Amino acid sequence: MRIKSLVLTALSLALFSTGASAASLRDIETRGTLTSAQNGQIDGNIWSGLSRAEALLLIRSLPDKYASPIYYELARRLLLSDAPALGADKNGKTPVDDKGNPVAVNPNAPDVLIARLDKLLAMGAIRDAETLYAAVVPENVDDFDLVLRNQQILMLRGQLSAACLDLQAVQKQHSGNAKWQELNRLCRVQFMAGGAERDRLLSEKKFVEFPQLGNYLRGRGAGGYRSLSVEDMAFAVATKQINEGTLRYLTSQAGNLPPLLLSVLYNMDTGLDVPEKTCLAIESARRGIITTRDLITLYEKPHYDSALLLQNLGTNPSGAIHPCMVPTVMYQRIASNKDLPARDQTIRSALDIMGDLPDAAFWPMSVYFEDFDIHASANKPYLWRLTRITAYEKDELPSAWRDWDDQNGLPGISPFWPVQAIMSPSGNEAQEMDLWKTQWPDQANRILGRDPALPLLLGLALSPKDGKTSKNLKTNLYDYENILPLTFSRSYSMPSFGLTQRLSNVIKNNQTGQSVALLLIGYGAIPPDQVIPTQVALVIDGLNRAGLGRYSRRFGLEVLR
Repeated sequence: MRIKSLVLTALSLALFSTGASAASLRDIETRGTLTSAQNGQIDGNIWSGLSRAEALLLIRSLPDKYASPIYYELARRLLLSDAPALGADKNGKTPVDDKGNPVAVNPNAPDVLIARLDKLLAMGAIRDAETLYAAVVPENVDDFDLVLRNQQILMLRGQLSAACLDLQAVQKQHSGNAKWQELNRLCRVQFMAGGAERDRLLSEKKFVEFPQLGNYLRGRGAGGYRSLSVEDMAFAVATKQINEGTLRYLTSQAGNLPPLLLSVLYNMDTGLDVPEKTCLAIESARRGIITTRDLITLYEKPHYDSALLLQNLGTNPSGAIHPCMVPTVMYQRIASNKDLPARDQTIRSALDIMGDLPDAAFWPMSVYFEDFDIHASANKPYLWRLTRITAYEKDELPSAWRDWDDQNGLPGISPFWPVQAIMSPSGNEAQEMDLWKTQWPDQANRILGRDPALPLLLGLALSPKDGKTSKNLKTNLYDYENILPLTFSRSYSMPSFGLTQRLSNVIKNNQTGQSVALLLIGYGAIPPDQVIPTQVALVIDGLNRAGLGRYSRRFGLEVLR
């Protein structure tokens, strides 16, 4: 039997020493791996005010793909946070989804836990799903739907042998289950030497529970990679229909890949370094599926000798290396050139060469941006993007950047002042913005013309770092609506009125889980810079009240793209 990576909680040990009853499985539905604010738990009872069926509907309605790593991390925390058990369904009524279909709820099965695992997998959070399963599910579980999720997790990670061992471990309870039998047949086929015995196993009968398995095992490709379900993806990996060739072929389409496929390809064990993985890693970081630390580990691998890292600082290295490896070389060039003039030149070169890459490609480099000379004339064209990247990754600006020299004996404002105001609101944003417009008219015209939500962000909704919400939020929103026609200069996306009204109500009632879930359902697929300006404050208010002040600041920075 597979040794679990996490120690079972005390509750699990008490309940599951020999097995698990239906009632016991219901008890683990809301258990999680995030158990305190320090390790990322969303504070309080996140499912407060919800019945079991209502919580299930919200979880199933969450998007799979998110437009920002902020949303991805919120979804991850929502699904992994430990919480008390859910209340009984109200008045015996079965809720319906947005299409009027009833939400199926088995009173004896851990449906909410299964839905959380399914959503984590669909999001590409395979390791999080694995650690959640290991932490709360008993070794000898009687619910085969839970066993099936464990099988999917292991297959998606390329660990079919471990999945087959776990399948044998539950043979006593589940060998009579038709799904268990077909999975067992998959294991027998894949681990046979081949030849006549393999052909016999394939032809002895059809796969009824998992009909796609017959096709995959006969070498008929999965096809339609973007539309594969979690189950299909797991079987495609297990039967090697998704392989290193798939990885290389799909790298150029990384930005359009569904999150689970992106995660599977990035985590695929190829045995050797594959340059395309760097492109997949950058896209994974951009979405929040992996961390900056993961990207740094990849960037720091010794791919090239020092000569390539030190010579021709202002040139594009792509002619000598695989295009996906350009960020790695530029990162190592910046790290290798420790003298400030040379490092500044290399940073400028990186921003030029990698200009079409997402900000995530630069997050590992932000540690080296702190010494960038913000007053050098050659550096000023780069300050706006570099400042946003640094603030987003570090949650602060370097101390040397926070003050700007007086100009002609008058108080000075930096050209990147909007970023500074988002990170550390002073309470004097209106006066400072007027000063900024006067001293930096080119930057002000460019940013205000592109980002009409800027006045809303600066002082109207963003709060200090204690996470408290502005006292005058409603009044300021009304004031902003009066000038909205003058600033409505691009296309915005807006959720339904009913959803935003419900979101506003649950935020006021401090129903944290509902507010985070509705934020994700309403806005998760909308890039922050396309949220309608008056609703920017609603999103920030929800984040602040949930104790997620850092995410509200990051949201503000993403609005200012």
